[in-house]
Amino acid sequence: MQFSFNSTESDLKCAQHVSQIIFRDQARSPTDDAVYHLAQLVLDHAKVTTSGSVKNFKLPPNFQAKLASYLAPNSEITSVWRALDTATQQPLSTNHRQWRETRQVNCASVGVRGAWFFSTWESNLVVKGQENALYQVIGSVFLSLVGINAPDIRIIPCDSAEGSEIAEVASQHQHNIQQRQPDAFIAMECVYGRSFEDLCGVGDLNIVKAELKSLGKLLFYDLLLGNFDRFELNSTGINGGNFLFSEHANNKSRLVTIDTDCVPNSELENKDQYEFTRLALKKIAQGKSEGYCQKTVSKIFSHFNTEPIEPAVEVFQEGLNEAMHEILSITTEMLVSQLNRAVEKRMVSCENRADLYQELTEVTSSLAERIEWLRNMCTQR
Repeated sequence: MQFSFNSTESDLKCAQHVSQIIFRDQARSPTDDAVYHLAQLVLDHAKVTTSGSVKNFKLPPNFQAKLASYLAPNSEITSVWRALDTATQQPLSTNHRQWRETRQVNCASVGVRGAWFFSTWESNLVVKGQENALYQVIGSVFLSLVGINAPDIRIIPCDSAEGSEIAEVASQHQHNIQQRQPDAFIAMECVYGRSFEDLCGVGDLNIVKAELKSLGKLLFYDLLLGNFDRFELNSTGINGGNFLFSEHANNKSRLVTIDTDCVPNSELENKDQYEFTRLALKKIAQGKSEGYCQKTVSKIFSHFNTEPIEPAVEVFQEGLNEAMHEILSITTEMLVSQLNRAVEKRMVSCENRADLYQELTEVTSSLAERIEWLRNMCTQR
């Protein structure tokens, strides 16, 4: 089957770009006629640049039906419109509250208490069921404040008016998002990228090597936050699903973090993690973090079945030390005040929830205590 196609260089690049977005399986040829025709449909409704990127893309109301009519005979790509839909949409702002505009809800395959993609005609937003949801909002906002890429995020109590509306809309799309009894929902920007656990090969290793300094910073911030769901306790393992590498680099870094908790001291003590956190921070303050960095970098490289090469550990440690100095360069009071204000802006659906505001104070006070303890350790060198 042949389709007409504009053969200009920019159109060709765009078609290849769209094809690769839709079919990430490298074994599939991007020159397949059906895929090129699909790219042509995109070109009909998208503004493109000579680099082949698709921007300002908006699906017309009849797009799904039009696409289905062309692709229905091909059983291999009957769901391709959905992949295209997701790949070309922009993340929906977490300020979004028009949940009844949702046209589609899809359930993710991961998430202890469930995760769902809510789609409008233009954008996607992730809604997660969450235990201790405020921990994650605080952790994510903190990383954003210190310059680590993290999706915007806000908390929505399940028993709030907005929480009830989200559950009702999901139910209309045959999803029971309260089945796993979450404490609250989190609305989060959709992140487009590949998780560390999905990386493989020399090309992907080079991506990681370029981000070693940022990863060193992230390790330090995770320690300060008491977050051990990414770099596990004492470098015994790495949860590669909690950090990703975006498709396109911004001016800072391709590293993007998700599922970052800021844990209060009381919970760290209950998990026997409080003393380890202090010990690790003390070693960093005393300039004795090389062993810790060596173990973490070795874990990162072992994912690619190889050993670290120079100067990987040094670059990683440089990032860790730089993060510490950046934190200590501003007063703890100013940092925590900024953090509290930023988190409160993400609690717009928490009316009459004094318990959550009390929890915010407890968690950020614990963070302040750890920062001050680190500051004292540095002055004792």
